Parts: sequence; structure tokens; C-alpha cells
Amino acid sequence: MPGFTRLAGGVLLALAMLIAGAPAQAATATAAPAWQQTDPPRPDYQSLNAPQIRAFSGDSAVMTALYFEPVDCDWVCPFSYLSWRWNGTTWTSTPRPPLTSYIGGYVALSPTDQWAFDTGAGGAFRTHRYNGAAWTTTTVPSVKFDPSGAAAAGPDDIWVAGTGQFGTAYKPAIARWNGSTWTVTALPAAAAAGGVEINDIHVAARNEVWVIGDRTSNYTDYQLYAARWNGSTWSEVKTGTGYGRATPVPAAAVTGTPGDIWITGTDPVTGCGLTLRWNGSSFARQNLCQASAVSTITRYGGDWVIGLAPPRTGTAPDGALRRWTGSTWQPITGPHPRTTEVTHLAADPAGGALWAFSRGTDAAGNRTLPELWRLTGPLS
Repeated sequence: MPGFTRLAGGVLLALAMLIAGAPAQAATATAAPAWQQTDPPRPDYQSLNAPQIRAFSGDSAVMTALYFEPVDCDWVCPFSYLSWRWNGTTWTSTPRPPLTSYIGGYVALSPTDQWAFDTGAGGAFRTHRYNGAAWTTTTVPSVKFDPSGAAAAGPDDIWVAGTGQFGTAYKPAIARWNGSTWTVTALPAAAAAGGVEINDIHVAARNEVWVIGDRTSNYTDYQLYAARWNGSTWSEVKTGTGYGRATPVPAAAVTGTPGDIWITGTDPVTGCGLTLRWNGSSFARQNLCQASAVSTITRYGGDWVIGLAPPRTGTAPDGALRRWTGSTWQPITGPHPRTTEVTHLAADPAGGALWAFSRGTDAAGNRTLPELWRLTGPLS
């Protein structure tokens, strides 16, 4: 399917992502944030990649992550997904989601109501739902759908973005669960030889849902694509980005509240990290050329926080963690003496904890492997 090539490439990049066991940096006399390293239990010698965390309070969160078997392999390596639950002190392993292809979206409404999505035989859409004790898998054989992101307005209103098959054509599409059935709707997209691939989806309200992705005409030049649901119809929203050959491809994440939507990624023309902020009628744009991408964004307390991918040469001079001041992205203290890359951020709605999957350099200047960290204090 159209999304497979990019997904496989992203997973190969993720092979480098390992959670290490180095001790957390001790707090200094200056009021440094209280970052603590919080690695989950996992089989010996297993690497974890692309964690997805959903936090409900400072003492409650869930996580799923990809790991690869420690065997020699060429292109497709044996893999599985692990899951955990956070109780305020430690991660505890929970039953693994029974995914047989790479995860195409993950939703957690609570620790006892989680969803994961993938494709089965013949491209059939598969859903996996966890009730706190076990996963139940359902195949929707009449739906040919390759998922790439998921979000929820409630247990009876689940949204999954991806690529759907309509006759012989593949189109960007949405699969929606109403509590009893799934329906698939094609998204608006201008005709192009390469088409549009969706990377993320966000439910700001039941009548405001956003998707973002990448439009290409030749699989070489890309443009950031966005579309919005207003409660009755989908319409494309022009982002103002041009076509370019930036790597990674433009769209990374979308989040926010009605009238205050943030999109992050890469400016395809300049290759700089990019944020776009929607105020209800237009986008305000910021390029961060100290980074190759703005990989992740979340709201912690009253602050918007982003994580950066390093520039193509060197590292971000002021660190890879930033806070929005109202006019610019201000560098803030990360979990490492020097934080050089942040690939995933998550925070609970009440601002009780901020989670970061990051890498950096230690006090001796040595580069660390990616690690999972938790902050319970203020940003600085």
C-alpha cells in the first residue's frame, strides 16, 4: 500500500532508538527541573523504539513501544510490541497488543480502554481493543485501509487516519467508529501522481478534527498537507508551505484546542524545523533552523513544549527542548546536561508530569542512547 514504503523507512530509522539505563542527573543548587529517568521493564538485550505514551494524571499513564528481536536479519526483522502501565512510581508490564504489522495508530481513553490498529491479510483493517485484562482483535474484512494515526473524542467516537482503497484507487481517508460500526470516508486532496499520505490526526472537539500529511507528485518533492472536519464535512486547509526535498518529510504532529491548533514538522523548502499555529482563520509560521524537524509537541501545564530533531550537521546549539513564550520558542532545561534530540513528548491534562523520550550528552560530554524521562516540577 502507498504508506508502506515510508513506514518501513521510519521503522529502520527507529532501530537506532534504545532505552539506556544510565542514572538520572542529580539536581544542582540552581533550580533545575526534577527530571527522573524512568525506564520500563523489558526482556534482556531488547531495544525499544518509537514509544507512545498516554498520560491521565501524574500517577497514571500507559505506554506501548516497538522492540526488535536480537537476531541477525536483513530487511524485515522479527518484532513485537510491549505495553506498560505507570502507577506513579514504576512501570508494570501489561499484556502485549497482538499486532502482526507495524502499529498504525494508538488510542488510550483510560488504562482499561485502549485501542491499537494495523492491517491484516489482504490489507484488511484490524482493530485491537484492551479492557484492562486482555486484547480483543477484530478484522473488518470489507474495509481495505492502511492506518497511520488515531485519536478519540470518546469511547463511541474513534477516528483513524490512513490510506483507503476505493475501487482500484488509493486515497487519504478516515475510518470512524460510532460505537458499533466503522465507516471509511475519503479525504479531499488535489489530484497528484503520488497523492497524499496522512501522518497524524487530532480531535480538538467533536466538531473539529484535524489531519496532517504529505502531498507529493513524484515521491521526491513534498508539501505539507492539512485538512479539517467542521462537524459535517472535510475541507483542505492550505498551509502555505511550498514543495521541496526536505528530509524528513514535512508533517510530524498536530494538536491543540478549537481555534488554537499547532502543526509541527519540517519546512520542505528550507529543511528547517517548522511550527504552524492556526488561530481559527490563518496560520502563523515559525522556522527553527537549529533543527531538521520539530518532531513532537504537547501542552504541559500552561505551556506548549516542543522537541527537536538535530540539524543535519552538528546539534541544536541551545538544546532540543523548547517552550512557547507567546512570540518565540525559548530553550529550556532538558533531562540531560545537554539534550540533543527529543522524539516524543506527553503530558497529563492537569500538568502533573511531562514525559520525554530523548538523547543527549552526559557531564563528560559523551553521547547517550535515547532514554525515557519524567518531569514533575516546573520548566526552567
